[in-house]
Amino acid sequence: MVATNIVGTARLLDAAVEAGVKAFIHSGSSSEYGLKNTAAREDDRLEPNSDYAVTKGAATHYCRHVAVSRDFNAITLRLYSIYGPWEAPTRLVPVLLTHALRGEWPPLTPPSTARDFVYVGDAVEAMLAVAAAPSVPRGAIYNVCLRSADNAGRRSSIRFAICWRSRRSRAGRRWRRETGIPIAGWDRRTRIAQAVGWRATTPLREGLSRTLAWMRAPT
Repeated sequence: MVATNIVGTARLLDAAVEAGVKAFIHSGSSSEYGLKNTAAREDDRLEPNSDYAVTKGAATHYCRHVAVSRDFNAITLRLYSIYGPWEAPTRLVPVLLTHALRGEWPPLTPPSTARDFVYVGDAVEAMLAVAAAPSVPRGAIYNVCLRSADNAGRRSSIRFAICWRSRRSRAGRRWRRETGIPIAGWDRRTRIAQAVGWRATTPLREGLSRTLAWMRAPT
C-alpha cells in the first residue's frame, strides 16, 4: 500500500508536473476521514484508522503540497464506495448480486455503519468534469458521493429481511450512524456540485441493474 498509494502517486504526479499535463486527478478515498458520526465534509480533520486509509491520506497531502508549492493543477477526489462493472468480486455489491442470483443472503456486518454508493460511470464523469473545469483551485479536494441514499432506497423499491451481524466489521469504515443521527437530510449541494456542477445521476436501482446485466453478459 505504501509503494502503490504513496510512492506510486508521488512518482506519477512528479512526472505529470515535468510533462506539463493539464490536470492530475488523484483518486482519494472516503476512508481518509476514518469513523465519523455525521457525513464527512472536505475540510473535516482526517482520522484514518487503517493502513489503507493512512496511505491514501498521505497521498492526498502530497498532491495538495505539490499543487500549492509548484502551482500545478492537482485535484483530489475522495471517492466513496464505487460500484459497477469490473469491480473486484469480493466487494459488497458483487457479493450481494452473486448471492441474489443463487437466492441466498451473504454474510453481512452489523448495520451500525452507513455507506454511500456511487456508480462507476458517475465517478468517471466527476473526474472528467473536474479535469476540464477552468477555475478549480489548485489542490482542491472534493467528495464524490451520492448524498441521497434515502431517496435511492425509495426509488429502488427494495425490501429486505436481512440477517445482520453474520460477519465481523472491518476497520476503516466510512462513517458511523449513531442513535439520533439520521441518514436523511444530507446536504445535496455538495462542494463538487458548487464547483463544477457535477452530481451523481444514477439511482441505486439503476446502477445495480446495470451491474447485474454486466455480470450476466457472456464473456
